[in-house]
Amino acid sequence: PPGMEYELNMPVLGQPASAFIPQPFSFCGMTVDAHDNLYLVDATDYAAIKVMRFDPEGMITARWPAPADYRPSSACLASDVEHIYLIGVGGNTYALDYDGKQVAQARLGFEPWAVSNVPEGVSGLGALVAAGPGALVSMEMRDGKLVTHTLEAPPLELQLPLLARRNGELLFSDHQARKVARWDPVNGKVLGTIGEPGTLPGQLGDIGGLAEDSEGRVYVGDPVNRAVQRFMPDGTIDAVWSAQDPNEAGEGR
Repeated sequence: PPGMEYELNMPVLGQPASAFIPQPFSFCGMTVDAHDNLYLVDATDYAAIKVMRFDPEGMITARWPAPADYRPSSACLASDVEHIYLIGVGGNTYALDYDGKQVAQARLGFEPWAVSNVPEGVSGLGALVAAGPGALVSMEMRDGKLVTHTLEAPPLELQLPLLARRNGELLFSDHQARKVARWDPVNGKVLGTIGEPGTLPGQLGDIGGLAEDSEGRVYVGDPVNRAVQRFMPDGTIDAVWSAQDPNEAGEGR
């Protein structure tokens, strides 16, 4: 989009500003606020990490400098109805308002490898949930402070991506079994699974992304089978979208 020329074509060190070379746009995580704005953490320049906001048309509407000591973790960004959360190395977490002003800071005590927004109206959880090796916490803003609550951590084989559902469940990815596990964060139990290994509808080659719509249907991105599958709330397969393999001739499914 307009305004990205510098980030995408950073000057060669020691060369005049007119000398540009292509550079990767390095970012971690993404989140969407209550107004459908998209946020990314731009880590292209580690000396000047930025939070970037895009409107629904894809135009950049804000660039905010990250805190000076912020270094992004593998799960670095989340949001609720009032705040944007930056999660960094060592579990350092910063809450920003929608104007980019830092309003709170906390330390998780571990570096999360997965974080998810919690849908509004879910009881027993805060605004976010963050998971790391042997650790699971929820977070919320209370009286201007970030407050964390320790939850029962899932088995180590349940990893990212992580998704908090509208019914209070957490979805974790079991890459070895190629299934999505439904985790009860209150009682610390697996309630069931979604999908199974394979290449047919309802079967997964791997799990690359999770999402849920307003009707409670779950979407699973499968990079191995080059597909996105939609499951009903009870786990039955409902729809499949797949891309043509560029190495194979013929029509895509």
